[in-house]
Amino acid sequence: MEVLSLFNFKPLKTIYENSIFKIYKVEKEDGTIAVVKKITLPISDDDAVKLMESGKILFLQDATNYYLQQMNKEIEILKKLNNEKNILHYQDKYEETIDGKTSYYIIMEYAEDCSSYFQREGVSESDVIKLGIDICRALEACQKNNIYHNDIKPANLFYNGEEYKLGDFGNSTQGSDNNIINFGSMNYISPEVYERKPTTSTSDIYSLGIVMYQLLTNHLPFTTTEESEEKALEKRMSGIAIPPIDTSNKELANIVLKACSYDINNRYQSVSELKKDLEQIVNPSTEKKKITFIKTKMNDTISVFDKSLIEKQDKKMQEIYIQQRKNKKMSSIKKMLKKGLLIALLLILIGVSSFIYAYNRECEPGYINKNGICTKGYYYCDTGYSLNEKNQCQKTIKSIDAKVTYSCPNGYTYTNDTCVSNEIQEPTFTYQCIDGFTLNGKKCEKTESNDAVETYTCPKGYANMNGICVKGDEKDATAKYSCPSGYTKGPFKENGTYKCSKYVTSSSSIDATPKYSCSRGTLNSNNKCVVVTNNVSKSSCNGVTSNEKCTTTGGTWCEYYPYTAGCTKTCTYTCTVTSEPNVTYSCTNGGTLSGTKCNFSGGNTIKVNADVTYSCPSGYERIGSKCIYGKQINGTKVYTCLDSQTLVGNKCYTTITTDAVGMYTCPEGFIASGVTCIQNDFPQPVKKYTCSRIYTLNGDKCEEYETKPAKAEYTK
Repeated sequence: MEVLSLFNFKPLKTIYENSIFKIYKVEKEDGTIAVVKKITLPISDDDAVKLMESGKILFLQDATNYYLQQMNKEIEILKKLNNEKNILHYQDKYEETIDGKTSYYIIMEYAEDCSSYFQREGVSESDVIKLGIDICRALEACQKNNIYHNDIKPANLFYNGEEYKLGDFGNSTQGSDNNIINFGSMNYISPEVYERKPTTSTSDIYSLGIVMYQLLTNHLPFTTTEESEEKALEKRMSGIAIPPIDTSNKELANIVLKACSYDINNRYQSVSELKKDLEQIVNPSTEKKKITFIKTKMNDTISVFDKSLIEKQDKKMQEIYIQQRKNKKMSSIKKMLKKGLLIALLLILIGVSSFIYAYNRECEPGYINKNGICTKGYYYCDTGYSLNEKNQCQKTIKSIDAKVTYSCPNGYTYTNDTCVSNEIQEPTFTYQCIDGFTLNGKKCEKTESNDAVETYTCPKGYANMNGICVKGDEKDATAKYSCPSGYTKGPFKENGTYKCSKYVTSSSSIDATPKYSCSRGTLNSNNKCVVVTNNVSKSSCNGVTSNEKCTTTGGTWCEYYPYTAGCTKTCTYTCTVTSEPNVTYSCTNGGTLSGTKCNFSGGNTIKVNADVTYSCPSGYERIGSKCIYGKQINGTKVYTCLDSQTLVGNKCYTTITTDAVGMYTCPEGFIASGVTCIQNDFPQPVKKYTCSRIYTLNGDKCEEYETKPAKAEYTK
């Protein structure tokens, strides 16, 4: 598939192409399907020369403007018809310039062409009638706007599942404009267009009639297994009546034959009249019959550049003219050919020839021709004129760039300023992977590894203590309570807690009991307020970021190579913000709160919690408030991986698999050009300058001269 610059459109299929136009089926950004018609300007010199030879332009440089006018004319026609139900809708137009060439894109509604649809689904009489009625509605809209389509054929009729539609107005004309760039398709062309006469409102009716005839009979008029398409065309253009249609529905058959009548006066004079007759047919057959469309040059839209076609038409018209001449009497010509007359004519011819020779004879330098006699003298011209080789005075009145053509050696074709060899080879289709990946069939594979997770296990009956397996006795450690210095009573148990107290005779104070709280977040063990926010960007976090989570968009490769061109990596983080808590104080042991102190007056008792220490019997190890005694062994080390990974030793391996990139490769001495290998040999083309008949070539310029006879000066 050719890689196109169609903005954000995805090319799906090339529907049609020639040296100037290309038509694609594409998928748009919103997922809908559309048709894109593309023309790239300027066109090649060869096509421009053909356009000039056809009489459409005078100079090579006019070619680009000519096709711009044609394209704008087509868009103008589509816009006028854009609200019509049975005409493909125009959507938009784009243009872009790459390497000095501008491509123009016309975006249109997509529907399947009828040749493809009927060949797959079959066709019934009911289908033919509906197609005829729908296309008549389209042609009614055209006639209201004085538009002729000029190229009706199955490939230019479309079906969207509900309606038949008319499309491709690239060869259409409007009003008095008869400036078509194509004749149409030979298998569906009307007699008047074939004879290169102006199109009429009935020309499109004739082509539609031929389409309906083909759908009903599965062949074109006069075509049989013994008769070629070319012979069938000659019979149809000679005026022989088209063979009848073998069908039980005689009403439908007569309507179709009238639509494609050779004589314009015998055809339907309006599409409304044809549509009305089709609408009155009752109970048509719905039985589907198979139909086959054969792709030949006769089904293609033939350009005015096709010299072979023009020569065939001219030859055919000449044959008709000769036949007419044969029917006339030739007596007057025969009398003139008598022997005496021939001799007289011969003598006159000899005399005239002698005179002409003498009058135009060339003389040696220093002599001039004076009434057939070479006489000494010379020619001269007035100021502003120069003497040419024919002894005439000439002055340049117009000078333009000459037409440039290029020719290549035998076996080469001129393409884009280069001679390209006609020898081609089929490329080999191979798959390739980027560095680091290994090709396996149509897949690219790469294995990556990371350290496995280490864990420890203990035998049954053992407790796992951070990788140490412990087995034995466990008991509560012995707690011993004591009072801080200065406290005289205690320790004593009060409400389940050991307390110490002292009696003060004078004013005294102790630290108040603090209470920490957070307006936002959670209080941690260090009495700090912690706020944790997930999935935020680094720039929006005012604290510490952690737990990075990144996603990469742009394709399969980007998942593993996020910094490749065209890949976009987006990361979010967990944001941790730590702040000071709100602190309040209280006196849980009595007293009066003053700031962070609890004040006591004389004659009061102060109580505080007793200090506690733990101890274990000999042979026991204290862990927290527990005493542990028993056997200790090392735990067994175990390695584990994620479910999608494979454990090998103490490593976890992951295999990354992606689709390989398919590409064409060429043998040595050849390079790829699309899906073809061309020879890597490009000789320089031979440059040639030419002018039209009204100009004279002078170097690389075409000049038009004003001439007049030179003046003669005779010398003795």
